[in-house]
Amino acid sequence: MRSLFLFAGLLAALLFLSCENNIKRSPLDALVADDAAQNDENTGDDGDTTQNDTTGPTDHEAVPTDGTIPTDEDNAEPDNAGADDLNDDIMNDDDEILVPDDEPVNVCAMNGGVCVSGSECPGGYTASEQFTCDNAICCMNTGATGLRVDVTGPQPIPANLLAIPATQPVPTEGGTGTPAITEEIPGPLLAIGLIEENIDGCKEYETPATGFIVIVQRGNCTFSQKIQNAANAGATALIIYNNAPGEIGMNADGAIPTVGIVQEAGQAALTFTGEHPDITVAIRP
Repeated sequence: MRSLFLFAGLLAALLFLSCENNIKRSPLDALVADDAAQNDENTGDDGDTTQNDTTGPTDHEAVPTDGTIPTDEDNAEPDNAGADDLNDDIMNDDDEILVPDDEPVNVCAMNGGVCVSGSECPGGYTASEQFTCDNAICCMNTGATGLRVDVTGPQPIPANLLAIPATQPVPTEGGTGTPAITEEIPGPLLAIGLIEENIDGCKEYETPATGFIVIVQRGNCTFSQKIQNAANAGATALIIYNNAPGEIGMNADGAIPTVGIVQEAGQAALTFTGEHPDITVAIRP
Protein backbone atom coordinates (compact mmCIF):
# COMPACT_ATOMS: atom_id res chain seq x y z
CA MET A 1 0.00 0.00 0.00
CA ARG A 2 2.81 2.36 0.87
CA SER A 3 4.44 1.70 -2.50
CA LEU A 4 1.21 2.57 -4.22
CA PHE A 5 1.13 6.01 -2.56
CA LEU A 6 4.73 6.71 -3.59
CA PHE A 7 3.99 5.77 -7.17
CA ALA A 8 0.92 8.04 -7.24
CA GLY A 9 2.94 10.97 -5.84
CA LEU A 10 5.70 10.55 -8.38
CA LEU A 11 3.14 10.44 -11.21
CA ALA A 12 1.49 13.63 -9.93
CA ALA A 13 4.86 15.41 -9.84
CA LEU A 14 5.65 14.44 -13.43
CA LEU A 15 2.25 15.67 -14.59
CA PHE A 16 2.78 19.03 -12.81
CA LEU A 17 6.17 19.58 -14.42
CA SER A 18 4.79 18.73 -17.85
CA CYS A 19 2.01 21.33 -17.54
CA GLU A 20 4.39 24.06 -16.35
CA ASN A 21 6.67 23.48 -19.34
CA ASN A 22 3.78 23.92 -21.75
CA ILE A 23 2.64 27.19 -20.16
CA LYS A 24 5.96 29.03 -19.72
CA ARG A 25 8.05 30.16 -22.76
CA SER A 26 11.37 31.95 -22.83
CA PRO A 27 11.54 35.64 -23.91
CA LEU A 28 13.57 34.58 -26.93
CA ASP A 29 10.74 32.29 -28.02
CA ALA A 30 8.30 35.19 -27.70
CA LEU A 31 10.49 37.49 -29.83
CA VAL A 32 10.79 34.88 -32.53
CA ALA A 33 7.07 34.35 -32.55
CA ASP A 34 6.38 38.13 -32.69
CA ASP A 35 8.85 38.51 -35.57
CA ALA A 36 7.13 35.82 -37.52
CA ALA A 37 3.77 37.44 -36.88
CA GLN A 38 5.15 40.82 -38.08
CA ASN A 39 6.39 39.24 -41.29
CA ASP A 40 3.00 37.68 -41.82
CA GLU A 41 1.35 41.07 -41.29
CA ASN A 42 3.58 42.82 -43.84
CA THR A 43 3.03 40.20 -46.47
CA GLY A 44 -0.45 40.36 -47.92
CA ASP A 45 -2.36 39.03 -50.83
CA ASP A 46 -2.40 42.49 -52.46
CA GLY A 47 1.35 42.25 -53.23
CA ASP A 48 2.28 45.31 -51.11
CA THR A 49 5.73 44.64 -49.59
CA THR A 50 6.41 48.18 -48.37
CA GLN A 51 7.90 48.34 -44.88
CA ASN A 52 6.51 50.58 -42.16
CA ASP A 53 7.61 54.24 -42.39
CA THR A 54 9.67 54.04 -39.23
CA THR A 55 13.00 55.83 -39.08
CA GLY A 56 14.50 53.98 -36.12
CA PRO A 57 15.70 50.39 -35.84
CA THR A 58 13.07 47.67 -36.35
CA ASP A 59 12.95 44.03 -35.38
CA HIS A 60 14.92 43.35 -38.56
CA GLU A 61 17.74 45.85 -37.93
CA ALA A 62 20.81 45.22 -35.86
CA VAL A 63 21.14 47.61 -32.95
CA PRO A 64 24.59 49.38 -32.97
CA THR A 65 26.97 48.22 -30.30
CA ASP A 66 29.22 51.35 -30.40
CA GLY A 67 26.83 53.58 -28.47
CA THR A 68 25.69 55.60 -31.52
CA ILE A 69 22.05 56.35 -32.27
CA PRO A 70 20.90 55.10 -35.67
CA THR A 71 19.31 57.72 -37.93
CA ASP A 72 17.47 57.69 -41.20
CA GLU A 73 20.05 59.97 -42.86
CA ASP A 74 20.88 57.39 -45.49
CA ASN A 75 17.23 56.93 -46.38
CA ALA A 76 16.18 60.58 -46.25
CA GLU A 77 15.46 62.49 -49.46
CA PRO A 78 17.65 65.64 -49.80
CA ASP A 79 15.86 68.96 -49.38
CA ASN A 80 17.38 70.28 -52.62
CA ALA A 81 16.27 67.39 -54.79
CA GLY A 82 16.18 68.58 -58.39
CA ALA A 83 18.46 71.56 -57.73
CA ASP A 84 21.11 70.23 -60.10
CA ASP A 85 18.55 69.96 -62.88
CA LEU A 86 17.46 73.53 -62.21
CA ASN A 87 21.05 74.75 -62.32
CA ASP A 88 21.55 72.95 -65.61
CA ASP A 89 18.50 74.72 -67.02
CA ILE A 90 19.80 78.10 -65.85
CA MET A 91 23.24 77.47 -67.34
CA ASN A 92 21.68 76.41 -70.62
CA ASP A 93 19.77 79.66 -70.74
CA ASP A 94 23.05 81.58 -70.47
CA ASP A 95 24.82 79.65 -73.21
CA GLU A 96 23.55 82.01 -75.88
CA ILE A 97 24.73 85.61 -75.97
CA LEU A 98 21.93 87.77 -77.26
CA VAL A 99 22.81 90.66 -79.54
CA PRO A 100 20.38 93.58 -79.56
CA ASP A 101 18.47 93.92 -82.79
CA ASP A 102 19.07 97.66 -82.83
CA GLU A 103 22.89 97.40 -82.80
CA PRO A 104 24.17 100.09 -85.20
CA VAL A 105 25.52 98.77 -88.49
CA ASN A 106 27.70 100.71 -90.93
CA VAL A 107 25.80 99.83 -94.09
CA CYS A 108 28.06 102.14 -96.07
CA ALA A 109 31.22 100.23 -95.11
CA MET A 110 29.47 96.88 -95.63
CA ASN A 111 28.95 97.89 -99.24
CA GLY A 112 32.52 99.01 -99.86
CA GLY A 113 32.13 102.66 -98.94
CA VAL A 114 33.69 104.91 -96.32
CA CYS A 115 31.91 107.28 -93.96
CA VAL A 116 33.67 110.62 -94.43
CA SER A 117 33.27 113.67 -92.24
CA GLY A 118 32.83 116.87 -94.23
CA SER A 119 30.65 118.06 -97.07
CA GLU A 120 32.30 116.31 -100.04
CA CYS A 121 34.30 113.24 -100.92
CA PRO A 122 38.04 113.35 -101.71
CA GLY A 123 39.41 112.86 -105.20
CA GLY A 124 38.73 109.42 -106.59
CA TYR A 125 35.61 108.99 -104.43
CA THR A 126 31.95 109.76 -105.17
CA ALA A 127 29.14 110.37 -102.69
CA SER A 128 26.66 107.49 -102.58
CA GLU A 129 23.00 108.23 -103.27
CA GLN A 130 21.93 104.87 -101.81
CA PHE A 131 23.80 104.67 -98.49
CA THR A 132 24.12 107.27 -95.76
CA CYS A 133 26.15 107.67 -92.56
CA ASP A 134 25.34 109.37 -89.26
CA ASN A 135 26.69 112.95 -89.38
CA ALA A 136 28.79 112.06 -92.43
CA ILE A 137 28.55 111.16 -96.09
CA CYS A 138 29.12 107.76 -97.66
CA CYS A 139 31.94 107.92 -100.21
CA MET A 140 32.49 105.14 -102.75
CA ASN A 141 35.84 104.56 -104.45
CA THR A 142 35.23 105.35 -108.11
CA GLY A 143 38.77 106.08 -109.31
CA ALA A 144 41.36 106.24 -106.52
CA THR A 145 44.37 104.39 -107.89
CA GLY A 146 48.12 104.24 -107.50
CA LEU A 147 50.22 103.72 -104.40
CA ARG A 148 48.42 105.41 -101.54
CA VAL A 149 47.67 105.38 -97.80
CA ASP A 150 44.09 105.25 -96.57
CA VAL A 151 42.98 105.65 -92.98
CA THR A 152 40.33 102.95 -92.60
CA GLY A 153 38.98 103.48 -89.09
CA PRO A 154 37.40 104.38 -86.90
CA GLN A 155 34.79 105.99 -89.13
CA PRO A 156 33.85 108.68 -90.00
CA ILE A 157 37.24 109.60 -91.43
CA PRO A 158 38.39 113.12 -92.42
CA ALA A 159 38.40 113.48 -96.20
CA ASN A 160 42.10 114.46 -96.24
CA LEU A 161 43.04 111.05 -94.77
CA LEU A 162 41.75 109.10 -97.76
CA ALA A 163 43.77 108.40 -100.92
CA ILE A 164 46.97 110.01 -99.60
CA PRO A 165 49.53 109.75 -102.45
CA ALA A 166 52.61 107.77 -101.44
CA THR A 167 56.02 106.91 -102.91
CA GLN A 168 58.49 104.09 -102.27
CA PRO A 169 62.20 104.61 -101.61
CA VAL A 170 64.74 104.26 -104.37
CA PRO A 171 67.52 101.80 -103.46
CA THR A 172 70.81 103.35 -102.37
CA GLU A 173 73.81 102.87 -104.64
CA GLY A 174 74.59 99.18 -104.53
CA GLY A 175 71.66 98.58 -102.14
CA THR A 176 68.66 96.28 -102.37
CA GLY A 177 65.92 98.81 -101.64
CA THR A 178 62.78 97.81 -99.72
CA PRO A 179 60.16 95.10 -100.41
CA ALA A 180 57.85 95.98 -103.29
CA ILE A 181 54.24 96.65 -102.37
CA THR A 182 52.10 94.50 -104.64
CA GLU A 183 49.08 93.97 -102.40
CA GLU A 184 47.26 95.80 -99.64
CA ILE A 185 49.00 96.05 -96.26
CA PRO A 186 46.41 96.76 -93.53
CA GLY A 187 46.96 97.18 -89.81
CA PRO A 188 46.73 99.41 -86.74
CA LEU A 189 48.81 102.57 -86.85
CA LEU A 190 51.50 103.32 -84.25
CA ALA A 191 52.65 106.95 -84.03
CA ILE A 192 55.82 106.22 -82.08
CA GLY A 193 56.38 109.93 -81.41
CA LEU A 194 53.13 110.05 -79.38
CA ILE A 195 54.27 107.14 -77.20
CA GLU A 196 57.90 108.07 -76.57
CA GLU A 197 60.33 110.86 -77.47
CA ASN A 198 61.21 109.37 -80.80
CA ILE A 199 59.11 111.28 -83.34
CA ASP A 200 61.64 110.72 -86.14
CA GLY A 201 62.25 107.05 -85.33
CA CYS A 202 66.02 107.51 -85.16
CA LYS A 203 66.38 105.79 -81.78
CA GLU A 204 65.73 102.19 -80.90
CA TYR A 205 62.10 101.76 -79.86
CA GLU A 206 61.22 101.31 -76.22
CA THR A 207 57.73 100.28 -77.31
CA PRO A 208 57.05 96.96 -79.10
CA ALA A 209 55.65 97.53 -82.59
CA THR A 210 54.80 93.96 -83.55
CA GLY A 211 51.85 93.90 -85.95
CA PHE A 212 51.76 97.71 -86.33
CA ILE A 213 52.32 100.02 -89.25
CA VAL A 214 54.55 102.75 -87.80
CA ILE A 215 54.57 106.41 -88.81
CA VAL A 216 57.60 108.66 -88.19
CA GLN A 217 58.83 112.06 -89.34
CA ARG A 218 61.67 112.66 -91.76
CA GLY A 219 65.00 114.02 -90.45
CA ASN A 220 67.93 113.55 -88.04
CA CYS A 221 69.06 110.18 -89.47
CA THR A 222 69.03 108.24 -92.71
CA PHE A 223 65.87 106.65 -94.08
CA SER A 224 67.58 103.27 -93.85
CA GLN A 225 68.17 103.78 -90.12
CA LYS A 226 64.49 104.61 -89.58
CA ILE A 227 63.47 101.44 -91.44
CA GLN A 228 65.90 99.27 -89.48
CA ASN A 229 64.68 100.56 -86.09
CA ALA A 230 61.04 99.96 -87.04
CA ALA A 231 61.83 96.46 -88.33
CA ASN A 232 63.79 95.61 -85.20
CA ALA A 233 60.72 96.57 -83.10
CA GLY A 234 58.51 94.19 -85.13
CA ALA A 235 56.70 96.67 -87.37
CA THR A 236 54.85 95.37 -90.42
CA ALA A 237 55.55 98.48 -92.52
CA LEU A 238 56.76 102.08 -92.15
CA ILE A 239 55.28 105.42 -93.21
CA ILE A 240 57.63 108.43 -93.28
CA TYR A 241 56.08 111.89 -93.62
CA ASN A 242 58.04 114.92 -94.81
CA ASN A 243 59.31 117.46 -92.30
CA ALA A 244 58.71 120.32 -94.76
CA PRO A 245 56.07 121.18 -97.38
CA GLY A 246 56.34 119.45 -100.75
CA GLU A 247 56.92 115.96 -102.06
CA ILE A 248 59.31 113.57 -100.34
CA GLY A 249 62.10 111.72 -102.15
CA MET A 250 63.90 108.84 -100.45
CA ASN A 251 66.93 106.65 -101.05
CA ALA A 252 66.87 103.75 -98.65
CA ASP A 253 67.26 100.03 -98.07
CA GLY A 254 65.44 97.97 -95.50
CA ALA A 255 63.59 94.79 -94.57
CA ILE A 256 60.01 96.07 -94.38
CA PRO A 257 57.78 97.87 -96.92
CA THR A 258 58.17 101.66 -96.63
CA VAL A 259 56.34 104.63 -98.13
CA GLY A 260 56.71 108.41 -97.91
CA ILE A 261 53.86 110.98 -97.74
CA VAL A 262 53.64 114.77 -97.57
CA GLN A 263 53.93 116.76 -94.34
CA GLU A 264 50.30 117.90 -94.26
CA ALA A 265 48.94 114.35 -94.47
CA GLY A 266 51.40 113.09 -91.84
CA GLN A 267 50.45 115.78 -89.35
CA ALA A 268 46.73 115.18 -89.98
CA ALA A 269 47.28 111.45 -89.30
CA LEU A 270 49.01 112.30 -85.99
CA THR A 271 46.10 114.53 -84.96
CA PHE A 272 43.55 111.83 -85.77
CA THR A 273 45.65 109.25 -83.88
CA GLY A 274 45.65 111.46 -80.80
CA GLU A 275 41.84 111.53 -80.92
CA HIS A 276 41.46 107.87 -81.90
CA PRO A 277 44.25 105.59 -80.56
CA ASP A 278 42.50 102.66 -82.28
CA ILE A 279 43.24 104.13 -85.72
CA THR A 280 43.77 101.69 -88.57
CA VAL A 281 45.29 102.26 -91.99
CA ALA A 282 45.98 100.46 -95.23
CA ILE A 283 48.85 100.90 -97.66
CA ARG A 284 47.36 100.12 -101.08
CA PRO A 285 49.14 99.67 -104.46
